[in-house]
Amino acid sequence: MISGREALSSIERAILDVRSEENRLAVMLQSATEEAVQLHARKAENFKALATIELDSLARDQVAGELDVVERHAMELLERRR
Repeated sequence: MISGREALSSIERAILDVRSEENRLAVMLQSATEEAVQLHARKAENFKALATIELDSLARDQVAGELDVVERHAMELLERRR
């Protein structure tokens, strides 16, 4: 049979083990939270870069379209002068 002191000592060791595990998990959670924040920031930066690329592409397409119109107009003017 286990004595009262042994039972108390066993309970206290178990409590210390649980607290130690709780602290370890808290550190892991903090680390995971910080990593998640960094990943979200990186994701936002990537979306911003993608949006910039899309806008650049749209602007290039618009400029190319405008150049085509100007070129056609110039060709029409040259044809009229002949």
